[in-house]
Amino acid sequence: MTKGGRKRDITAAVRRHWQAVADTGCIITQCPAQIAHCHGGSISDMGLKSGMGLRGVSHYLVLPLAPHLALELDGGNGVRAWEEIHGNQTDLLDRLSIRLGYSVWELAGVER
Repeated sequence: MTKGGRKRDITAAVRRHWQAVADTGCIITQCPAQIAHCHGGSISDMGLKSGMGLRGVSHYLVLPLAPHLALELDGGNGVRAWEEIHGNQTDLLDRLSIRLGYSVWELAGVER
């Protein structure tokens, strides 16, 4: 299983998106990045819940983060504490959309 869905849910289009996201560099530090699935915090505030409710959608709602920031998001003091330090995931996804030249929200089928 992968975070947010089964391996078979990961299409070629999702993989292309992930590569484009990672290629932009960390949204916070500008260092080389890996993708990190968004969850909790400001994502939950939008009515998007973790787990089954995000399956498929979560594949497109990913951030390019330096490895240490991705680890902090997934563990440690929690998503809200991470967002207080680094910014809301929703705002970071908006910035990412500008970098990519397309809306990750539209791609995910989510109204922002």
